[in-house]
Amino acid sequence: MDDKFFTDGQTAFSYLIDSIDQAKSTIEIQMFIWRNDELGNLIARALLRAADRGVRIVVSVDMMGSIFEYAEESKQSFFHHSIPMKLKFGAWLLNHGYPVKGKPSGFKQKVSALSKAMSDHDMITILASTLQKNHSKYMVIDGSLLIISGMNIEYKEWKHDLCGRKYYDYMVAFSSRAKVEQFYQSLQNGGDVNRSLSDSENSDIDFIVNVNHEGKSLFNAKTSLLDRLNQAKTSIDIVMAYIGDQDILNALTHLSQQGIKIRLYIPEAANLQNDLNRYYLKQLMRSTENRIDVYLCKNMIHGKLILIDNSYLTFGSLNLNRQAMNLLQETNIGFYPKSFGMLSALKENIMNIEKDSTPIGSWRSIEYNKTRCRLEKVFEAL
Repeated sequence: MDDKFFTDGQTAFSYLIDSIDQAKSTIEIQMFIWRNDELGNLIARALLRAADRGVRIVVSVDMMGSIFEYAEESKQSFFHHSIPMKLKFGAWLLNHGYPVKGKPSGFKQKVSALSKAMSDHDMITILASTLQKNHSKYMVIDGSLLIISGMNIEYKEWKHDLCGRKYYDYMVAFSSRAKVEQFYQSLQNGGDVNRSLSDSENSDIDFIVNVNHEGKSLFNAKTSLLDRLNQAKTSIDIVMAYIGDQDILNALTHLSQQGIKIRLYIPEAANLQNDLNRYYLKQLMRSTENRIDVYLCKNMIHGKLILIDNSYLTFGSLNLNRQAMNLLQETNIGFYPKSFGMLSALKENIMNIEKDSTPIGSWRSIEYNKTRCRLEKVFEAL
């Protein structure tokens, strides 16, 4: 298989299903949200076909994701049919805090026949009953195909949400045993904390991770990301769902003051922490005296992507908020997209997001609900 880069859910998940259908020996999946909806069922059927062929499959879906499975969209979880009261309370808060027309009432779960078939299959191991706070999304097939993404398995990432909005998000696939081995090593040692961003682009990749391994918390994502950001020479493009980590905001402020051109693309109405996003956005624009170019996207940006000097790219599951930096296990991949023939598709995607956005000229024009902002700060800390 060739290396692939995807900027939309329809082609990404078609590729994912095709890859599952070609699997010969093993599949490992780490996911945060797996919703019981059309897409969740399509992927489940593909996995059952693979298991019937004799492919050994391990699926890990963090129980923390059940909060969002229960509270958003169809409100149906594929694997989490019963969850602890603490998580139910989180789902209740989220459900009532972000009402959406067309969302079902109640939290009663319908057990999918496909979910039961997967749980009962001798070739499939399901790990979905523990709270690991693992926000990562990745897949490894046959020990030779590595897929890293920010996409959850849910209809809205595939086509649109209940509001009819398209989701901007990303997925990359590298066909290389060496890259798979490097990835697994990063999950053991805490990733590549330092990387010298070369003037000459190359085919090297790196990983920015927060990970718990053998009782050790190797939360290096913030240090790793600051290392890359501080090497910027001309520009930083950021396509991001959620912001708010103060160290990252301070670094962006400093870089802007040093003359680095920063463009930030963020959702106009995020599905979560929207007022908190705007609070931090206003703070950032004010501290840089509006030197940062900010674009509010009409559709939902769920991606977590940073392009430095139109050369080095990192993306995956890592948001720029406090929760991602300090509380959650996360996985980002970093590489030079031009070296893999992926830069033009990325630049076209960013241009399309800009066309789909409203530019913000001044911090004074940013408004938010202060009460909701305070409540979102509390929820983020939880």
